[in-house]
Amino acid sequence: MLRALASGSTRAIAATGAVATYLCSAAAATEAGPSTSSDDRGADPIAGANRREVTPLDAPIAAAYPTAANKATAQWRVYTDIARDLSSRGEHEEAGKYLRRALKEAQEGFGKDDPHVAAARNNLAELYRLQKRWDEAERLYEDAARALERHFGPSHPLAATAWHNLGGCKLARGDFRGAYDAYASAAKKKAKTLGTSHPDYAQTLFHMAEAKRAGGEHEACAALLERSVRVMDECGQNDSAVNLRRIERLAQVRGDCLGDHVRAERLRTRVLEARERSSRAHGDHEPGKRGFVRDLAMSQRKFAVAAALEARARSLEAMGRRSDAIDALRSAVRIHEARLSDAMGLGIPRELLDADDIRPSGLVRGVIELVEQRINPMFGWARPGAAAEAAAANMRLQLASARLALADVALRGEEARGDGGAMEALAKDQLARAVGSLQPLAAAAASALSKPPAAVADEGSKGTASDAHGDDGDRSIAAAIRRREVSEAPERHVAALVLFARAARGLAAAESARQATIGGIGDGAHHLGDAVEWLYASYGADARGAVVEAQARALLRELRECVGCVAESRR
Repeated sequence: MLRALASGSTRAIAATGAVATYLCSAAAATEAGPSTSSDDRGADPIAGANRREVTPLDAPIAAAYPTAANKATAQWRVYTDIARDLSSRGEHEEAGKYLRRALKEAQEGFGKDDPHVAAARNNLAELYRLQKRWDEAERLYEDAARALERHFGPSHPLAATAWHNLGGCKLARGDFRGAYDAYASAAKKKAKTLGTSHPDYAQTLFHMAEAKRAGGEHEACAALLERSVRVMDECGQNDSAVNLRRIERLAQVRGDCLGDHVRAERLRTRVLEARERSSRAHGDHEPGKRGFVRDLAMSQRKFAVAAALEARARSLEAMGRRSDAIDALRSAVRIHEARLSDAMGLGIPRELLDADDIRPSGLVRGVIELVEQRINPMFGWARPGAAAEAAAANMRLQLASARLALADVALRGEEARGDGGAMEALAKDQLARAVGSLQPLAAAAASALSKPPAAVADEGSKGTASDAHGDDGDRSIAAAIRRREVSEAPERHVAALVLFARAARGLAAAESARQATIGGIGDGAHHLGDAVEWLYASYGADARGAVVEAQARALLRELRECVGCVAESRR
C-alpha cells in the first residue's frame, strides 16, 4: 500500500490543471489576469507570467493624438468608462451596448479613419473575446490594427500593440499557428521602432513562446523564452517579478516538457535566490513597525519564496536528490505556516497557535472572539469580511498543497524503505495535518457546490441575490473585492475538495499497512469516506452552473480515484 501511496495518491495539487490555476492565481497579486494560454494539458500555469494579453488603446491614443472636444467625443469617453465598469462586474451584455454606442460616437466625433475609432473597435473586440465571439472579435482586432497602420505607419508601436491583441484572441481561441503569426508581426514592428532590447519586445517574445508551447513545439518555445529572458536581463530587469515568472515558465518547459531537469534546477535556483534577496532587502524577517500594507506585501513575498522552494524541489526530486527536495519542501511548509499564523493569529506568536490548523486555541481564541464580538462594535471596527476569510482559506490551501507534496516525496521510490520508518512517519504527520486543516473547508465547499447558485445567493443576501454577489451598483473598492471573492469562490471550493480527497487517500494508504497487522479502521479510512460523500454531493455542480467544465472534470476524476481506493481497501 505504501508503494501505491508513493506512486501518486498524494500528488501535489499544483500538478493538475483547473485547480492549479486557482492555487497559482489566488496566491499572489498579478499584473493582469492569468495567461490565456494556460490549459489542462501543458505545464503549470504561471500566474501573471505575461503582462496584459490585450492592451487598451484609447488612453495612449488620447494622450498621443489629442483632438478638439465636442459632444460626440465626450460621449465616447463616458460610454467607454461605463462599459468598463459593467464588464468588471461581469455584465458583458450591458457593457456591449455601451461599447457599440462608444464606437458610433467615436466615428461621428473623430471621423471614421481616426485612431480613436480603432481604439473603440479594440475595446469592443476585447468584450467579444471575453464572450467567446471569436469571429467578430478577430475581425474588429484586425480592422483596428490595419487602421492604425494606415494612420501612423506600418511599424508604429500602437499598430504593434493592436497585432499583439489579435494574437491574444487567437491564442484564447486555440488557433496557435495564427496566434504565433500575429505575435511575430507585432514583434517585428516593435523591434523596428523600440529595438530588440526593450521590455515590450520581450513581452511579445514571451507570448510567441506561449503559442509554441500550446501547440506542442517545446524546443521552439524554450528558445523564445530564453530570448525573452535575455532581453529583460539586458534591460536591467534581471530580478523583476515579470522576468522571474518567465524564468519559471522556462524551467517548466525545460524540465517537465523536455526532460532537462539539470537546466531546470539551475533556473529555479536563480528564481529562488532572487526571491530570497528581495525578501531580505525588505526586512521581512526583522522585527519592526507593522501595518496592513506592509504585512500584505510581506506575505506575498514570503509566498513567492515558498513557491520557488516547491518548484526547485520538483527538479531536485526528478534528478534523484530526494533528501535535498525534502529539505526544500520542509522550508516551504514552514514559510506557509508562518504566513498563516500571522494572518489568523493577528500577530500572536506561532507557538501559541494550534499546530494542526494554525488557529488560536483556548484562552487566546477566546480573547480574539471577545474583541471581534464585543469591543469591535464599540469602536466601529468591522469584523473580518468575506475577502479576509477567503485570503485565509487560500493560505490554508497553499499550506496543505505543500504538505501533500512533502508527503509524496517522502514516500516516493524504493529509497523510502531504507530510512528506518522516518520518512513514513514524516509523510503520515504531514497528511494528518493536511486533513485536519482541510476538513472544514471541504465540508463547506461540498455544502456550497451541492446547492443551486440561487439558493447560495439567497443565504448570503439580505433579500436579493444581487446583494450577495455585490452586483448592487456599488462601485467602491470594497464592492469590487466582494465581487472578485464571489467569482473565485467556486475555484477555491474545488481546490479544497480535491486536496482533502487526496490527503485522505494518502492517509488511508499510509495507515493500511499498520491496520493489516493490528486490525481496526484508521482515521484515514473515515476521512476517505467523508471525501467520497462530499465529492458525490458536489457531483453535477457544472450542470447547476456552480463550476466550469474543467473544474467539474477535476471533481469527477478525484471521485473515481477515491471510489477505487475504497474498493481496493475492502478486498
